[in-house]
Amino acid sequence: MLNMLITPAHAASGGTGGFDVMGLVPFALIAVIFYFFLIRPQNKKLQEHKEMVNSITRGDRVEVAGGILGQIDKVGHDNTLSIEVAKGVKITVFKDKVTRVLDKTFPLKLEALSGGEAVSKTTAKKAPAKSRAKKA
Repeated sequence: MLNMLITPAHAASGGTGGFDVMGLVPFALIAVIFYFFLIRPQNKKLQEHKEMVNSITRGDRVEVAGGILGQIDKVGHDNTLSIEVAKGVKITVFKDKVTRVLDKTFPLKLEALSGGEAVSKTTAKKAPAKSRAKKA
C-alpha cells in the first residue's frame, strides 16, 4: 500500500523532501512588483494629500469630495473646515474630504452659485424659441 503512494521519480531521488529555496523566488518577485507598482505610489499619493490638506489656509478655493466648490472661510482646530459655497451659505467639512486646492484664478462666483442677480450670460440659459407650424 505504501508503494502506491511513492512515485517513481520521488523514489529515485532518495525521497529527502527538503526545503527548496528556489520555490520562493516567484513569490518574492511578486512581492517586489506589488511594492513598486502599488504600495509605494499609493503611499506617496497619501503623503502629498496630507501635505496639501495641512497647507490649507483661509481664502483658498477648494473642491470637496462630491464636487462641491467653495472658498475656505475658517480653518478649525478639530480637523474641520468652514467653506462658503454660496454667498451667506457655509458648510462644515472634515479636512481630509478636500480633494484639491483650486488655482487662485479659478472662476468661482459665489453670487452666481446662490442664484443672485450676478448670473452671467454664459450661465443663464435662454428658453428655446417656439416655432410656428405652417398651415398647409
